[in-house]
Amino acid sequence: MNFEKLYIDYIDYISFKLKISSINSIKSRFNFYILPYFKNYKIEDINPVIYFNWQKEINNKNLTYAYKKALHYTMVSFYSYLGLFHNFNDNVPRKVGNFKNDDIPKELNIWSYDEFYRFINIFEDIDFVYKIFFIFLFHTGCRLGECLALTFDDLHDNSIFICKTISKEHYNGHKVILTPKSKSSIRHIKIDNFLLNSLYDLKKYYINTYKDFDNSFYIFGGYKSLSITSIERRKKKYCELAQLKNIRLHDFRHSNATFLIQNNIPIIEVSRRLGHSDINMTIKTYTHLINDYEKKVLDTFNSLHTL
Repeated sequence: MNFEKLYIDYIDYISFKLKISSINSIKSRFNFYILPYFKNYKIEDINPVIYFNWQKEINNKNLTYAYKKALHYTMVSFYSYLGLFHNFNDNVPRKVGNFKNDDIPKELNIWSYDEFYRFINIFEDIDFVYKIFFIFLFHTGCRLGECLALTFDDLHDNSIFICKTISKEHYNGHKVILTPKSKSSIRHIKIDNFLLNSLYDLKKYYINTYKDFDNSFYIFGGYKSLSITSIERRKKKYCELAQLKNIRLHDFRHSNATFLIQNNIPIIEVSRRLGHSDINMTIKTYTHLINDYEKKVLDTFNSLHTL
C-alpha cells in the first residue's frame, strides 16, 4: 500500500469528520513535512527505525515542540485510520513515541492594566469600533475568532454567549463560521459594567449609522466582521503613539488571565472564562503566577506564629 495513495484516501475520510480549518492544518503538515519524506514508501515498509530517522530530520528544522508534537499526533491519527479501514494495525508512530520537548519556556508577553488603558485612552473617534474591540479582548480574554464571530444576538443582559468562531481560512472568498475549538469553549461570560456600556454605545452607533440594523449584525464590524489586517494596523498605530511594546492579539488573552490571577480570581474560574478544555492547560500556561502563591501561603502561616 503506497503511503501517498493512502494519504489521499485519509484526506477524503477526514473531510467528512473535521472542520475546514483542521483539514487545512493537517494538509499543511503532510505537504510540508510528512509527504516529502514518506510519499514513496509502502506503508508496510515503514518500521520504527525509519520513523525515528524522520523525527531526527524534523528535529533539524527550526520548529517548535508544539508543532512537532502536532506532526507526531497527525501520524498517530493517520495510522489509526489505516487500522480502522485498511486492516493495518501496526501503529509505528505510537510505538516510537513523541518528540522530546527541548523548548525553553517562554515568558508571556503581556500588558498590565495600566498599560492597556494607556493604549485605549489615545484612540481617535474615527476608530471607535476598534477601541471597543480591544476593550472586549482585554476584559474577556476571548480568542480572536470568537470575538469576530459575535453578533448582537449573543449579547444577553450582562453576559455574552460564546458559541462560534470565524476561521482564519477563507472558503470561496468568504470567512467561515465554525463551532468553537472545543465543547468547553461554548460558554456564557459575565461582563463588567464598563464593557457592557461600551457595547451598548457601539450598538447605538450602528443603529444611527445603518437604517437596516438588527441584532444579526456583527458586534465588531456591522455587516461583516473586522479584518485581522485592519485590526493589526490599528494596534500597531496606537502602540507607537502610547509608546508601548506591540504585543500579539493573542497576548490580550494572556493579559486578561494574568490580571485575573494576580487579583486572586480562582484558577478554575479563569479556566472556565478562557474556555480551556482542561484546567491543567490553564495551570501549565500560568504556572509562574500560581507559584507566587506558595510564598503567600508561607507568609500566611508565618504571620500566625510570630514571636
